[in-house]
Amino acid sequence: MRARAIAAPALAASLLLAAPAARAAATPSSSAPTATSRTTFRVIVGGMVKGHPQVDLQSFYPRVSVIHVGDRIEFDFRGLHTASFVPPGMAVPQPVIPAAGTYPPAGDAAGHPFWWGGKAQRLQFNSAVALPAGGTTIDGRHFVNSGVPAGPHFHVIYTFTRAGRFALYCLIHPGMMGAVIVRPRHAVIPGPAAQRQTGRAESALDAARALSLDQVLAKRSHKFRHRVDVGDGTPRFSLMAFYPRHLSVHAGDTVTFRLRGVNEIHTVTFGPRRYVEAIAARLFPPPPPPLILDPVGALPSQPPGTRVTLTATLHGNGFLNSGILADPRTAGSHSFTVRFTQPGTYRLDCLIHAGMQAVITVRARTQRPAEQANGAAQTNSRRWPQWWGVNMTPAQDSTVSSR
Repeated sequence: MRARAIAAPALAASLLLAAPAARAAATPSSSAPTATSRTTFRVIVGGMVKGHPQVDLQSFYPRVSVIHVGDRIEFDFRGLHTASFVPPGMAVPQPVIPAAGTYPPAGDAAGHPFWWGGKAQRLQFNSAVALPAGGTTIDGRHFVNSGVPAGPHFHVIYTFTRAGRFALYCLIHPGMMGAVIVRPRHAVIPGPAAQRQTGRAESALDAARALSLDQVLAKRSHKFRHRVDVGDGTPRFSLMAFYPRHLSVHAGDTVTFRLRGVNEIHTVTFGPRRYVEAIAARLFPPPPPPLILDPVGALPSQPPGTRVTLTATLHGNGFLNSGILADPRTAGSHSFTVRFTQPGTYRLDCLIHAGMQAVITVRARTQRPAEQANGAAQTNSRRWPQWWGVNMTPAQDSTVSSR
């Protein structure tokens, strides 16, 4: 993971926000609970930054909760995440895994078959990640998973019945981790209000760092000539944007699109808007399992190992797709190189994150490439599979203000 340059003003503001939380957290509950009392704590799962939809906060707030045996935690979701507990010795489930068999033939807009028919192994969204499992009692001995959110105001409540430290995972984002420390009933711990304040300070700090990095990347990418970075971020947040958002090249030039960050998957997809949106809508399948991904969006449109050249008539309508680009720390494709031979304007989308767009302008060799422009922030949200029924418009209290 690369070190991040954080702007001094943003960091200073974040530290000011964190100071009250530190004082609150240092003040313990006035007394240990009685033998029969039970307390419900609250953890915010992920988050958004008001006015900056390209930012997706990817942590648990607070990151570490401290409770008593028998207490409960309500997990309140702010995006596409899970709240999951994996027992020792069990491998953490991965979101996309191979499925039995190969994809059947499928045709493009020109009626010609894509390369993968009968050749490429099928991929599935892991039902162990997507669907709830294990109930609502946490004892550290069995797998418990919230599944992906079933609505726009989704929450789950878990009861912790044994003392210890329990690792907390989002199974969608591999770097998104937290912990719950469960103390005996007689222990003195920070109260719910103090821990909520700690979570708010952590969220504000992550938001400030994300906005600072977004500004740094937007400025730095002005200098790119044959390169586009696909997203970026840290284990605690992701930036759903292309850098730069507008790249100008000459006909015959080659551009490399490289996945950055550590928590996300993306695609690099060209084609008519309605055609691309239709592919995005069916990429993730409805239950019941197996949840087989649609190959037109999940797989590269060109055979592996071939030189990729984009023209206005490719696949009958100018369609070109990288397939899913994986987290750089994992196996799979992490970059996509495209040669542009025809002057024109080419819109670029990510099939997984709605509104994550860029424009490639290809000019004739006699024309000078225009200055790279980033423009306004993109209107982003995660493309939720339609069967999840989620409206990504955040509630008023689910965002962090950038001001």
